[in-house]
Amino acid sequence: MPTLITFIIALLGGLIGYLTHIPIGEMLGAMLAVLITGRMYPKLSFPKQMLTVIQIVLGISIGAIININDWFASLSIGVLIGLLCCMSSQIVIGYFWLTKRCHWSRSEAFLGAVPGALAAIIVMTDAQEKPSYRVIFTHSIRLIFLMVLASIIALFNQATTEAPTELLTQVQTASYLLLFGISLAALAAGMLLDKIGIPAPFILTAMLITAGLNSTFPQYTYQVPELFLLISMALIGGFVGLRMQGITLQETIDSVRSGVMVTLLSCGVTLVMALIFSQLLNISFSVLALSWVPGSLESMTAVAILLGLEPAFVMMNHIIRLTLLYLLPAFLGDVLKENKA
Repeated sequence: MPTLITFIIALLGGLIGYLTHIPIGEMLGAMLAVLITGRMYPKLSFPKQMLTVIQIVLGISIGAIININDWFASLSIGVLIGLLCCMSSQIVIGYFWLTKRCHWSRSEAFLGAVPGALAAIIVMTDAQEKPSYRVIFTHSIRLIFLMVLASIIALFNQATTEAPTELLTQVQTASYLLLFGISLAALAAGMLLDKIGIPAPFILTAMLITAGLNSTFPQYTYQVPELFLLISMALIGGFVGLRMQGITLQETIDSVRSGVMVTLLSCGVTLVMALIFSQLLNISFSVLALSWVPGSLESMTAVAILLGLEPAFVMMNHIIRLTLLYLLPAFLGDVLKENKA
């Protein structure tokens, strides 16, 4: 019964958030709905199996826009090296800030410094016997901050909204039979990876299987229906709300401060790296900065379209960044074991 109540509350909150038309409103609405309701009804809960569903849906949605052939055609080795240097620097600087100034544990600091992929972070923290609310809170603050920033930029550049939007979404969605087949394959492969201790295995398998199919058979469409994505985002918001249950006002203030500082540090690193590699690669500083900032794929690509800053290039960089972040859990087993009882 608590699971059903939590599910309904998250969906209702997500629906209200979606109707407000604010960035990631479905996630914020669900998070607030679960958080507020949890104060009055503390027995709210989600089964861990629901995380598996979210992983598969999001993994397929990312895999559907990955085409390995396009990577080789549109990106140079220099750009890839720059992206890797930028991501590595973001993690290192964020890690040292959280450990030295905020006194977080090493595992918390590492997960908190990872530049993006909230869904994968939720799964990785859930793998710990003592899930960290601070990590989830920090990533939520980062996501909200960058989405609001993207919305402000879009608000002041409405005149250029006639740019083509097909870069953001595919018109057609995949057939339910095809999605069901991919989901079953991802579930089976993910269970095997789970047995050998790889965190967030279902995001990884769903993404790789879909990306492989999309690269091999590009004539088919693998895009997940928007309704499924909206429900998944609402459920992520519900999980975030559950993780924030019981935290004090002081803990909230500390987590907000940490989230804002890590976000600002990441953006600062992005600007420095973009400046350096814009000189080395003779690519626009603005394009590289927008390509490497740790924001969401959709919002950063939308801003690129609005500003006329090579949206295809920006989108491809963010796809690679997300791919690397979703692959990251496979190498983090030892890090995640630190917080186990």
